[in-house]
Amino acid sequence: MAKRHRHSDPTLSAELLGYHLGIADDETRTRVEAAFDDAEDLARARERLRKILAPLDLDETPTPPADLVANVLKRVAGAGKILPMPQPAERPATTAKPAASHPVPALARGQDRSPTSRPFLALRELVGLAAAILMFVGILVPGYRTSRMAAQRAACANNLRMIGNAYASYAENNNRYLPFVTAVPPGAAWSSPMNAGVPRARNSQNVWRLVRGRYVTPEKFNCEAREGDIRLSTIAPQDFDDFPDPRNNSYSTHFITRPWRQQELLAETPLASDPTPLVDQQRRLIPLSRVSINSDSHGKSRGQNVLRVNLSVRFFKNPHVGVEKDDIYRVFGVERYTGMERPSLKSDAFLIP
Repeated sequence: MAKRHRHSDPTLSAELLGYHLGIADDETRTRVEAAFDDAEDLARARERLRKILAPLDLDETPTPPADLVANVLKRVAGAGKILPMPQPAERPATTAKPAASHPVPALARGQDRSPTSRPFLALRELVGLAAAILMFVGILVPGYRTSRMAAQRAACANNLRMIGNAYASYAENNNRYLPFVTAVPPGAAWSSPMNAGVPRARNSQNVWRLVRGRYVTPEKFNCEAREGDIRLSTIAPQDFDDFPDPRNNSYSTHFITRPWRQQELLAETPLASDPTPLVDQQRRLIPLSRVSINSDSHGKSRGQNVLRVNLSVRFFKNPHVGVEKDDIYRVFGVERYTGMERPSLKSDAFLIP
């Protein structure tokens, strides 16, 4: 497919929609990516598509009442009036008589029509048409949005399963140790620090070991539900010590304080999840007033996918799913965050960028 024709290619447009919604298969994804010059070009196309679809995500659609159809049909049945339609302008009379071989039907000559008759449309037909539109908007549009979010959530959960398998393979090849490069040292921040003089150390360089060792491909760290994140695919992992851009990694991972062996952690210990609500798109801390309870990846903070040490992946409606039902995004007892917090207990799960 020639790249200069991609914007007018209906097949590519359809495949790009599936790619954007996270429901395209690997072959389609590869084809879509090959049709664009680079990742930024693809991102611009997805941004245009996002703006087109944005009206569908503006408001929460309420669940239609159970008796909606019955009430509409009742209104249709009770609508007995008629609405007159505009009379078409009459053609001027002509003196020419039709040929005898082609007689004009009586109705066409107006012989069987009263002078006051005109076309009409029953009110019940209008109400029925409105009812059809109402049911289309009330059922199909919310269904599209729900299906889209479900597809993205399922794709995200599959990504975490692949990352979990990578953790397991790495541990098997490294004396049961989980990937570790370095811990965030005391005095350093794991996010963009509030104080410009505080150094930053990214926790994600530990999980990058899975990519560098080719246990998992880098694109598995991209969640399609996150519009501003950047899918990373065409790189040489050995050339980097971490994700080139923080937006290449859509997930938060276990805060690493030292090398952990797999068996040291309980099976329910969270390893990774949808990103913490403590940071924004650039992985910078956000004001406390804007912090939500859940991750914002899937439908206005409705919950998050969580990967555990036992390699299970589940979607939870709240973040209190640590070993002792603690909040996986917050350190026990801390309300305000500066980027320098760290858990003091092994059982206190703390997932960060």
